[in-house]
Amino acid sequence: MSDTQIHNAKMPENAESWAQLLLSKTLPSPFRLGAIVTNTLNKNQSYQKIAAQLSHDPVLSFYIMNEANRGRPKGNPTSKTLDHAISMIGTDELKRLIKGLPHKAPSNADITSYYYLRVLSSSLYAAHLGRSIAQIKKQANPEDIYWSSMFLGVPLWYLWRIATPEMRLVRYAIRSNFKAAKQAEREILNCTVMEICQHMAQQMHLPDLTR
Repeated sequence: MSDTQIHNAKMPENAESWAQLLLSKTLPSPFRLGAIVTNTLNKNQSYQKIAAQLSHDPVLSFYIMNEANRGRPKGNPTSKTLDHAISMIGTDELKRLIKGLPHKAPSNADITSYYYLRVLSSSLYAAHLGRSIAQIKKQANPEDIYWSSMFLGVPLWYLWRIATPEMRLVRYAIRSNFKAAKQAEREILNCTVMEICQHMAQQMHLPDLTR
């Protein structure tokens, strides 16, 4: 089965099956920031500076945060910012994550690339918007809000990267056939996108605010 298409014969039957299938895949990064940062890791940079560079790559940031929180005992606070996550895993583990993350350059001829970049851009926009609102209202830590807002979209990253044809069918059913979103999703995915997101959130190791 292709990483970018779910054949009808193997369509997941429910949200739990979707979550298991999607999380068995590795999201590629369309950016090259990891390679750039690797070349500077031996220059005694602060975690804050490393995080500032990597913050422009939401995919790599997600895997770093997920790894940092993976082994935390139940009930312990999760890592909420990227610089804290990097300090938890250390630079050797960071290098390993960067090296192991597949890179796929954007392509104008690839519709999957288009939708994947679009959903990543939406998450980056949400993160910047959330941080700005937090700074204005002074009611929360802006960096906590930035990363939580970013990672709320992770399940959609998987869906638009791994199940692009199915997500496009859902989009067409809503926009062209005027079906309600939940109806279209159930007819095509056998469940709603929200249900898939909820099951995925339970299995990922992200800041508590994203759950």
